[in-house]
Amino acid sequence: MGRAHAAPDDLHALTSYPEVRWSRDFPWVEGVRAPITDDPNWPPANPADYKPPIEENNAKCGWTPAKAAENEAKAQAKYDDLRKRIATLRP
Repeated sequence: MGRAHAAPDDLHALTSYPEVRWSRDFPWVEGVRAPITDDPNWPPANPADYKPPIEENNAKCGWTPAKAAENEAKAQAKYDDLRKRIATLRP
């Protein structure tokens, strides 16, 4: 779900809501944890004992519940703006 490089910016402003949430701007995962996929412990030697280092990654990235709430608010504002823009396009 990438952007088309040659498309005008106003078209990108009217992208679908899933792209708003799953893009790099407001990743959905950031509502739960830091959006990090680099895990030096992967693959685990013993999969049964593996526990992802979520707390470590959160600390490394500066993720907090407050940051999650801020991310959600920004995504919702972008979504609300998108709905308003679409409404102006309808006759």
